[in-house]
Amino acid sequence: MTQTTKRLDHIDIAKAIGLLLVIYGHTFRMSMRTAYPWCAFSYTFVYRFHVPLLFLLSGMGCTLTAQKNRSLSARQFLHKKAHSLLLPWGVYSVFLYLLFYLADRLPPVQALLSGSTYQLRQPAEYLWLMLRNENPYGFHLWYLPTLFWFVLTAWLLDKTLSPAAARTVKLVLVVTLPVCYQLFFTDWFWAVKSCFQQGAFFFLGCVLPREKAEQHAKPLVLFGALCGLWVVWGVLSPTAARTDGLLAEAVCSWVDYFAVCGFCVGIWAACVLLQAPLRRLVPLGKHSMLFYLYHQPFCCAVLGLVLYAKLGISAGGTVLACCAASLLMPYLFHRFAGRLHLRPLLQRLGLPG
Repeated sequence: MTQTTKRLDHIDIAKAIGLLLVIYGHTFRMSMRTAYPWCAFSYTFVYRFHVPLLFLLSGMGCTLTAQKNRSLSARQFLHKKAHSLLLPWGVYSVFLYLLFYLADRLPPVQALLSGSTYQLRQPAEYLWLMLRNENPYGFHLWYLPTLFWFVLTAWLLDKTLSPAAARTVKLVLVVTLPVCYQLFFTDWFWAVKSCFQQGAFFFLGCVLPREKAEQHAKPLVLFGALCGLWVVWGVLSPTAARTDGLLAEAVCSWVDYFAVCGFCVGIWAACVLLQAPLRRLVPLGKHSMLFYLYHQPFCCAVLGLVLYAKLGISAGGTVLACCAASLLMPYLFHRFAGRLHLRPLLQRLGLPG
């Protein structure tokens, strides 16, 4: 197997860390963040970089498979990526609606979810929110169609341009997308907004000279730690960075993205250095889609609502319970699907099993 197609342990380890951060961030209810400063800080801090980290790693993975994908026709590539990204997005979205529709027939469940994000929506409203990437029952699903558009863009650049020209365009996107987002797209709906907000991280992963970066992992870890301190300072002092004027706002936005990018690269570089002690995380990284898709809304959002708001469990206990459920329940489903020979059916539906 060539270097352009094989999986790399340090990328899977970093994916596992990004996944764990996503799960951790999803455990916090708004009422918890209002009541406890540590919840508010944890939520804000993790949300600053956990998804950018995953997009950075996806960009690196896209480059690893670029040579193989470049040989595919447009029809073959679209079919491949639609099956792996758009199909699970659509199928799981429909499954969630059907499940919440049936649950709403039960008076106790209806009373529990009434007035919350998870109250029953009309089909047309749900479809519109789903297409806007603002699914009320599974907001985390926005990642899949957004990643689809990024991967498609990278493939088109690689397919139609020379390697040098494609790399130049990707570098331009790294620099310009954050500024475009800040100046023009902050008030757009999420399907558009997310592409401009997160695109810089994906395309940075595409152009990052991975092999050279691996050789300089130690200084990158140090640089990432400094960027991490900047991110923490921004979370603790959000008003300190406020400026007046579009140009100043654009510059501050670019600096902020630069710091988050540096922090994410530093996390990945740390995974390069710590591959041996962190090797147990490799399977989690390889099956990140399984846990990412299925941990919401039942293992975090709904469970957190029941434990914290209805049963009065402490914030810390709720976070621990939701994290444990988010790892245990998808794993048990994986084992259950295997024993009942459901994996071929799930694979046809685009769902991990």
